[in-house]
Amino acid sequence: SKSFHSLIYSIFSLRIHTSLSRRVWSKRHLTWTLRDPFNLIQSPTTLSTIRRILDESFTVWEESLNGQMSFTQIFPPFNPSSKKSKGVDIDILFARGDHGDKDAFDGRGGTVAHSGYPPRGIVHLDADELWTLGEGGVDLRQVVLHELGHVLGLRHSKSDESIMNPFYIQKRRALFIPMIDEYNLRQLYH
Repeated sequence: SKSFHSLIYSIFSLRIHTSLSRRVWSKRHLTWTLRDPFNLIQSPTTLSTIRRILDESFTVWEESLNGQMSFTQIFPPFNPSSKKSKGVDIDILFARGDHGDKDAFDGRGGTVAHSGYPPRGIVHLDADELWTLGEGGVDLRQVVLHELGHVLGLRHSKSDESIMNPFYIQKRRALFIPMIDEYNLRQLYH
């Protein structure tokens, strides 16, 4: 049917615009932690909300792989540096400016986050951004989904539909992995 062919054409034409890093996790159960070594998150309610968003984001990626990979939050001993905690696969932290990884943040606007491909497993979020859950700032949910895509091995995509597009697009509302990103991720972890 025409719609089936359109779908197949869309997948393969968009696939050309996305590079897979070819770096993948060798294990299928990964641990993650949220750290605030610079004491930038002052409110327990805010911290709880951020943890919930991270957990939901990991769940969305897990579902896109049909459960072939799982993610569990752990709470390692306090680590005051920007270096990844021992025994943690994915280390997420809020930082500002020069935070010790040779990839300084630039304050509000500009770079909002950066991450590392497997097995580096880091996500650093710029604490100076106006983080929101939708409109009026930078949507934490969408940025985290994008950065976790890198942590899983996806590179940037030229597709406007892709969560891996390098430019922050505020129009997204729902927390989901677009079909092209799901397809590319499954190519890495088949």
